[in-house]
Amino acid sequence: MVIKKILSGVYEENTYILCDEISKETAVIDPGVDNQEVIDEIDNLSGNLKYVILTHGHFDHTGGVYGLVKKYSAKLIINKKDEDLVLGKEKMYGPYSPDGSFIKADIYVKEGDEFYLGENKIAAIETPGHTPGGMSYVAEGSLFSGDTLFLLSVGRCDFYGGDYGTLISSIKDKLFNLPEDTVVYPGHGPKTLIKNEKRFNQFVK
Repeated sequence: MVIKKILSGVYEENTYILCDEISKETAVIDPGVDNQEVIDEIDNLSGNLKYVILTHGHFDHTGGVYGLVKKYSAKLIINKKDEDLVLGKEKMYGPYSPDGSFIKADIYVKEGDEFYLGENKIAAIETPGHTPGGMSYVAEGSLFSGDTLFLLSVGRCDFYGGDYGTLISSIKDKLFNLPEDTVVYPGHGPKTLIKNEKRFNQFVK
């Protein structure tokens, strides 16, 4: 499976493109802005965009949703707790496009749900704390952690719906149970490994 990272917007949010090399089925995780570079990369891969997957509903992760869903007829995936905040226009949540357009999700994801790009499984893990409906996704030894876990850091909990104790529990009780060689692709900043975060991340001691 091919993984491409593209920086989106002034907050340098990480948008990830996942593409199965055989079937060309493709997913975009957290399209932060309407980004022609994302579209160009999908087309360069000859990708068939199947899913737009959100780790959470903050605006710096959602601004390119509407354009991708409409262009490719892709299915939108989000936890319903966060979509309720997006659609309610709670501060820091949504919208799904620069002009304020919203769109209802096709799939409300929850713990244990699985999606496929060809033969590649994407498994959903509920990791609340940064937001009530925060999700992480595991695919082929890679973890897409959104704003839950970063290189030697963790997500902020001072926005609406955040809770530090819940966030730390999500990391220690779920993400740290993954194989230590799991590569972590966070919502901002460089990638890391589960084993490095278990040993060196001072926020999760």
